[in-house]
Amino acid sequence: MRWRARQPWPDFGGRVIAIRSAKDLDDLYSKAQTRGALILLDVYALWCPPCRRAAPTFARMSEEYDDASVIFAKLNIDECGSIAAALQVRVMPTFLLLKPPARSQSVCDVVHLTLKPTVLETLRGWSERSVRGKLAQHGVAVSRSEPRSLEDGAGADSGAGASEKVGLICNEDGCVREPPPNHQAPSTRALTSAAEV
Repeated sequence: MRWRARQPWPDFGGRVIAIRSAKDLDDLYSKAQTRGALILLDVYALWCPPCRRAAPTFARMSEEYDDASVIFAKLNIDECGSIAAALQVRVMPTFLLLKPPARSQSVCDVVHLTLKPTVLETLRGWSERSVRGKLAQHGVAVSRSEPRSLEDGAGADSGAGASEKVGLICNEDGCVREPPPNHQAPSTRALTSAAEV
């Protein structure tokens, strides 16, 4: 399925698996383990503007990267709050690069968190450049010769590429702009990346 820039929110097509239950998550873990692939999980909310901006690019990226290396998935925090809480997600959007756990014995292992994936990276807020950088850092292969960005003329929504330039972050208090890399404002800097903490 090709990504579609004008597809209704939140489904923009691509090769993105929707996680709607613990069983879906268990199936995703099995699929990733069988392929030896990592999982890039987008935890989003329908009410989150940066999540909405990220969706078409995330769908397109799912077709650019080798699905033997990484599986793209989405989890709506309002539908699967217990799973998001178990993964310690508090900011929307959050992108988790996961290594699947050893094969579970049952779906209960997922729900009760006796089965946990290894979280390789946690990216809070939307930055296409950061997501691509973390995928490259973990050796995820690109199927296409050159990744495209929305700024290359493949735009979706009005202002879709703006989130890359502005670096918006949403939390329970609303959306904030990510400070420039050299800025040391502690109130927003703490939200940029778990890897920096």
